Amino acid sequence: HHQRGQSRPEQWLGGQGPEELGGAGLRPPPSAWQLGAHQSTSSCSSSCMWLKRAAENVRCKINACKNLGMLQRSLNPAITTDPEWLRIAHLGSHHLSQQCYQRASIVVGSFVEDDGLQELLVSCAGEAGLATAFRELRLSRLFTSAQVHDEQDDNQCASLVAAIFGDLLDVPQQGESDVRWNARKSAEWALLDAVFLLGNARLVGAGLASPPRGACY
Repeated sequence: HHQRGQSRPEQWLGGQGPEELGGAGLRPPPSAWQLGAHQSTSSCSSSCMWLKRAAENVRCKINACKNLGMLQRSLNPAITTDPEWLRIAHLGSHHLSQQCYQRASIVVGSFVEDDGLQELLVSCAGEAGLATAFRELRLSRLFTSAQVHDEQDDNQCASLVAAIFGDLLDVPQQGESDVRWNARKSAEWALLDAVFLLGNARLVGAGLASPPRGACY
């Protein structure tokens, strides 16, 4: 079997991410973590602290699974065989797309048309959205520096998030202990919640960063 080396770009998902699965064909909105003119410095500081604590909690839950030896494939892309790593990455990509679409339907489905739902899906589970989640959650801390050779590479970062989620979903056929199962589900839901929240923030924030004159907010 071929081993997953750092110099092999084919190890990442390429253009086969959630945008293709979602069928949207829409470009994700620009990142909008910057302050709008109507926001105060104190509110930014409070929001940044909230996001930092939330990110630490998500990372802690994933790290608990790592310590239980449950993420050896997704967290070791350099030594996992190509077919196996791509399998869990595609599994994670598919389910992130599916779950984010279902959540979007519940949260905004009453006032957003299908095109809007697809746009929110791309913002959450598209390549740029997952890459943003990777950086905001500081998931690079789960890897050795040699394994994440370019944290500014959206495709690589998004693929790593998808692989982690796929690894969490890929429960052993023989089953596992309650401790491992609970840790797995806790990390799975935390990562999904974070991806969906950050995607919503990117899309809404892009509109709120520079509101038009006369807009009521």
